[in-house]
Amino acid sequence: MLLTIFDLIGRLHPALVHLPIGILLAALLLQAYSRKIKTPGFSNAVSILLFTGMIVSIISCISGYVLSLEGDYNEESVSLHMWMGIATAAVSVILFVLHRFGHGPVYKFTAWGLFALVMITGHLGGTLTHGSEYLTEPLAAEEVVPIRKPIADVQQALVYKDIVEPIFAGKCYSCHGKAKQKGKLQLHLPELIMKGGKNGEVIEAGNAASSELVKRVLLPMSDEHHMAPKDKPQLTADEKMLIGWWIDHGASFDKKVKDLPQPEQLKPAFIALSQPLTEPEPDVLNDEKVDRASSEAVEKLRSRGLLVLPLSAKTNFLEVGFINAKNISDKDVDLLLPIKAQLYSLKANDSSITDAGVAKIASLQQLRRLSLSSANVSDAGMAAIAQLKNLQSLNLSGTRVTIDGVKKLSGLKSLRSLYLFQTGVDRSRWTEIKTALPNVRIDSGGYLVPLLPVDTVIEKVKKM
Repeated sequence: MLLTIFDLIGRLHPALVHLPIGILLAALLLQAYSRKIKTPGFSNAVSILLFTGMIVSIISCISGYVLSLEGDYNEESVSLHMWMGIATAAVSVILFVLHRFGHGPVYKFTAWGLFALVMITGHLGGTLTHGSEYLTEPLAAEEVVPIRKPIADVQQALVYKDIVEPIFAGKCYSCHGKAKQKGKLQLHLPELIMKGGKNGEVIEAGNAASSELVKRVLLPMSDEHHMAPKDKPQLTADEKMLIGWWIDHGASFDKKVKDLPQPEQLKPAFIALSQPLTEPEPDVLNDEKVDRASSEAVEKLRSRGLLVLPLSAKTNFLEVGFINAKNISDKDVDLLLPIKAQLYSLKANDSSITDAGVAKIASLQQLRRLSLSSANVSDAGMAAIAQLKNLQSLNLSGTRVTIDGVKKLSGLKSLRSLYLFQTGVDRSRWTEIKTALPNVRIDSGGYLVPLLPVDTVIEKVKKM
């Protein structure tokens, strides 16, 4: 109980710290105002405010020190903020004493010093919680920074440096990086990743399922221990699979992709790594409002073994994956119907879904991304997919689809990416595909069919 109360004192610091800022600034402003209008009663009011601000400053310093013991922030930054806070409390005591005995030049100099300390200490506190550029960020020119850069040759890429580290940088560093270390966990250096946090190691090399990092990532969004926090960018299903794959094969920091076994279900993720991010990010959906999905419907999907994740913390759209589910069949598609208004992305890779199941998928009109890689799908199902008017990305790798089925997709005006790796499409007929789908980027796994305004379609080898 004592430890819990002790922790609570520290956690109250963000709430307490605003009190001395407001009270001391009010005292200084009231003092400056009273010097102009010479109202006798103001002196007593200033004295009360200074005394209150002084006491609250001291309490805030104590709670701040307790919070610093958790080790969630950069020690150097915390130390600077702490000593500036102590200086603010000390100067507030001096100013209160001076106010009782006169308002000479020393009092005026001390008042200005206290004002500067309050502003600097407050800024340092904001830097700790929001980052070093939080104050100037709104003034900076808007910059579009890609989440990752395309990898020219995935097989030659370093698994950690080129794949895992960019995921950590984009989704984890804000809480577990150099500036901030929640739970004393840092993920920006290999040795710190393997060291873990205050509760021990978070990665068990060779066993992703037992690794605390993976467990936290796979927790429901509603769980307080879910990573990343719900107000932060969330890991995609591909990112979760890639991290798990890296850990399962030893969590090496120097091996290349070609050095590790590559399960079939990861091939679409490898293909995606070689290409620029062209699909819209979740944040662009903020203006498109949908109601929250039924918790009962979501629970039924999860109990069946399906992975259900929010697209982002700022939208009710969902992505569903059949990654861990066993013996998925056409009947299981019915479980998706209650969330069809929220379903943005569906990964039905390596499932037993047939053309009959695809016919049911046609009713999921909100779908933007659909992956049927290695599913039991043929040309007969393409007419149903052609009804998904919002579809932007379609993965048919490993299916029995031929060029006749692909041509049925010509009416999908929103389609931008089509994956045809190891399908029944005859390479000699790429020109026909480009005629039918002139605005679609077509990827056959080893080749990209470019969007070129020429009569002859040029195939460019893409190393894998």
